[in-house]
Amino acid sequence: MRRTVSLILTLALVFLLFSPVSALTHPPIYVSGADAYVLIDAKSGTVLASYEGDKKIYPASTTKILTAIVALEKGSLDMKMTASVAAVHDIGKDGMNIGIQAGEVMTMEDLLNAMLVVSANETANIIAENICETRQEFMDLCNQKAAEIGATDTHYTNPCGMHEDSHYTTAMDLAKIARHAMQNEVFRSIVRKTSIQLSPTNKHSSWNTLYTSNILLRSNNFEGYEITGIKSGYTDPAGRCLITSARNHAGEELIAVVMGVRAPNSGEVITDITTKLFEYGFNNFKSLNLVRKNVYLGLHSVENARDNMPLVLVAQEDLDVFTLASLDLDKVEVKLNINAELELPVKANDPVGTADYYYENELLGSVNIAAGNNVYAEVKKDPDPKERPENPDDMNEPSEEIQDDEKSVIQKILQIGKIVIVIVGALLLVYLFLALMVNIQKRKRNGRRRRNP
Repeated sequence: MRRTVSLILTLALVFLLFSPVSALTHPPIYVSGADAYVLIDAKSGTVLASYEGDKKIYPASTTKILTAIVALEKGSLDMKMTASVAAVHDIGKDGMNIGIQAGEVMTMEDLLNAMLVVSANETANIIAENICETRQEFMDLCNQKAAEIGATDTHYTNPCGMHEDSHYTTAMDLAKIARHAMQNEVFRSIVRKTSIQLSPTNKHSSWNTLYTSNILLRSNNFEGYEITGIKSGYTDPAGRCLITSARNHAGEELIAVVMGVRAPNSGEVITDITTKLFEYGFNNFKSLNLVRKNVYLGLHSVENARDNMPLVLVAQEDLDVFTLASLDLDKVEVKLNINAELELPVKANDPVGTADYYYENELLGSVNIAAGNNVYAEVKKDPDPKERPENPDDMNEPSEEIQDDEKSVIQKILQIGKIVIVIVGALLLVYLFLALMVNIQKRKRNGRRRRNP
């Protein structure tokens, strides 16, 4: 048995030693203690680390992130929402709640705060029932939204995250959902709060201060970065779950999804896993700008271009990538891919191809190429008979481009003519003035001669 194990380990080591190593990869991180985890760059969505990222898992209260996304799209913060009996009672066994009563009226803003900061289950039900006629209709919207975001392995059956076998997702899908949510400024402003104070209602003259369920936000004392959100969760089948965003001093933001921690000290374990993921990401990767919008990329010769005018190539947008911190920008190469059949005329800002950026033969990213100038077709002096117009009279009609050129030439000739006339007129005046002066001088001399014979 020992020999068999030794042989397997030896073969595994040989495989690792002789496997090709990507120039854009860093030795992967593995942290034990969770069913699944994913670490991504919030801006680009680049996956930096993943363990069982596509494994089917239960989301618990991280469900409420998607509930908030749909609520912010379909409702308004000042919308008045009334709690039904079903909404305040259908929260699961030992489900988190803040004691909202049936018939209580609250704004969607207060409900969102209580749902995302405190993780109150009844708030999610109330929001769903007031956005749509039924919770099922609301869940249909949630699942549609998940698919739009790219979370295609997600299916939710309730808005608060109560356990149901048909209510599931993956760590990778949750990373996509969290990234989408964090692009909404209202959502961001809520999930970074450590405490909230709700407004008085028809059932509560006042509320106690409510505190976040996100254990990392409560401490938020980390070297090199700060926690910026977003959501925790827990059920027995799901285990302890935590989705967290963090930003470093350079403004780079990462999102860590850690799901299914089941240790007795699960709070400490999930905190440890999350911080290790952030340290790995911030220490080994960074954001790099490869090209800015409208930067010159080169020239391209276009067949049949008027006056052999080359096409100026520029970047249509910025290209930022989140990649290895050790990457040498001097080794980055760009490959221009121009559309095979460009139809003239090409106007400035027209898309004409793509630029691919490589590092040691591995693709870093791509950007669209736009035309930086206008390029027109060469004017044909003797058009092909097949291209002759059906109306013979049209043969004598010059093209709009030729007419414009003729007008331009005529205008230039007229301008030159005016200048010549002015110059000739000025010279004539000078000549007449000089002739007059000479004539006056002659008369004076003749007058003197007569007086002195």
